[in-house]
Amino acid sequence: MLNTQKLLYILPDVAYVAELLPGKKPHSFSIQSFRQINGEYLDENTFIAENVIKLLSKLEDDNYHLVLPDSLFTNTIVTVKETEDKKIEAFINENLLPQLEINRETHQIAISKLTTLKGESRVQLSALEQSLLAPLRVGSGKTKNKIVAVSPLSWTLKSVVSLEPSITILQMGKNLFSALHYIGVDQAFETIVDDVEAIAETIKTLKGSEPNIQTVYLVTNAVVEEKLKDLLSDTIPLQQLNLLKEDDAKVPSYVKYCIEAGQKTISISDYPVPKFTLGKSTSEDESIQVEKLTEDKKPLEIEAADELPTLPEPNLPTISATVEDQQENDSMPATKPKSTSENETLIESKPEVVEESKSDAAPIVMDNASSIDSDTSTPSTGDVDLSQFAVHTTDDVVTPVVSEEKPTVVSATKPIKNQSGVGSMIKMIVITLVVFIATVAVGVGIGFGLLTLSKSKTPVTPTPTEVTEVAPTATPEPTPVASPSAVLNPEDASLLVVNATTKAGYASTIKDMLTKAKFGSITASNAKGEYATAENNLVLMAEENPALLQQLEKATNLGLAFAEGYSTEDAKGTYDAVIVLTK
Repeated sequence: MLNTQKLLYILPDVAYVAELLPGKKPHSFSIQSFRQINGEYLDENTFIAENVIKLLSKLEDDNYHLVLPDSLFTNTIVTVKETEDKKIEAFINENLLPQLEINRETHQIAISKLTTLKGESRVQLSALEQSLLAPLRVGSGKTKNKIVAVSPLSWTLKSVVSLEPSITILQMGKNLFSALHYIGVDQAFETIVDDVEAIAETIKTLKGSEPNIQTVYLVTNAVVEEKLKDLLSDTIPLQQLNLLKEDDAKVPSYVKYCIEAGQKTISISDYPVPKFTLGKSTSEDESIQVEKLTEDKKPLEIEAADELPTLPEPNLPTISATVEDQQENDSMPATKPKSTSENETLIESKPEVVEESKSDAAPIVMDNASSIDSDTSTPSTGDVDLSQFAVHTTDDVVTPVVSEEKPTVVSATKPIKNQSGVGSMIKMIVITLVVFIATVAVGVGIGFGLLTLSKSKTPVTPTPTEVTEVAPTATPEPTPVASPSAVLNPEDASLLVVNATTKAGYASTIKDMLTKAKFGSITASNAKGEYATAENNLVLMAEENPALLQQLEKATNLGLAFAEGYSTEDAKGTYDAVIVLTK
């Protein structure tokens, strides 16, 4: 029997199940079989219980090491002025845990001493809330599979990251996960793939507070890599870890690399990867009510036959359908769409077709955890009118209707030759013109003479001019108009939010709050000036606007104070106001 290991990744929008086979080299692994199960499993930092339990019911009965997003854990590195383990633990229990508002009754806690230097120790603290795992305990209890350990995602990349301070960015599903690495793991951040700018801002903030950061390691596709290079070209070098062109890849190269590196890290005891357990069942577990799946709602697994299916990129848009639409589409033959520039862009990031594994491995399967599943097998032919699904483009040419009626033919006539007697005709025309000119000249002369004679005999009487007196009218005074700064509409406001703290992603968080408050154009960035002595968060404006200041305080729930120095952050005067986050 092969000594394989199984990893289960549960992420916000997708789950990966991978069986890994040990390689010839120590602590090396390769994916033996792989399944991707799409679904919504997390709502912010809480599991969607029903979907998670359904997911666990689809797994084969075996032991799994579960990997979850960093946002579900408390991961931090602290410096303790102690070197003995007992004193370090006492300091954490008596000081650090109360500050973090966690305790050992509600959380599982893992503590690792990373380094000791000059009487101080750098300590990694990781914690996981017990109640968070309730849906996992329920789902595991309904099956024979077992989750032997639970670990945070960024920790599993420790074996491929050097000991120098660095940042990792992982692409899994529709999300990007970043974290600061230096012996331990800290400053985890998560956003969607489309919001690469937020990741870039976070990296700039971390680089500002930790100048020793040397490299950003990427495990992403080529599109994300190019965007980050454009945004961070002057800040920090980037290095792509996964090979973007792997002919024998069973899954997208970045997912494959992350999973194989994760099992490698877990297998090396030198890396203190936090490993939590599901814990014991509680009364809260019993309160979780899950709707029982009926046979008609049970998702169908899609198994490969002679060749493995091509796995789509998780971040590509998908087409949702109702149950009725899905049943109708199942009987419909596939049609090949026309090639467009948009299709060509998507094809570049599409994973390549997998070659059949040489070993007796289980096939790669892609499922959907929701009640609606797509079937990628050959569709059956039905009596369906496909014209209703045809896509009309500008390339379609309408053929004009040609009339069968014969055109009317005009017969040609012979040219008419000049007749005799033309000379006499010309003479008559000349005589007529001379007579006409003479008659006009005589008429003009007689008219001019009569007009002159009448002017000399008729006396000219001057016409008196009436003068109307106009009463003076008072000039109306202009109505005073309120200055634009006093009546600025939030939807028309142009704001810049800059982060002057060491808190990663702080400006993006405030930007999201302002967007929800329906403010107009908002840009997030890092602060250029120095605000270490500022007592409050600041709002820089050309002139003080109390109304706008009050609106911003209400939208952000921050204490804000007006300050000068507008040109420091906005030299061109592009924005109506600049919010400087100092606290």
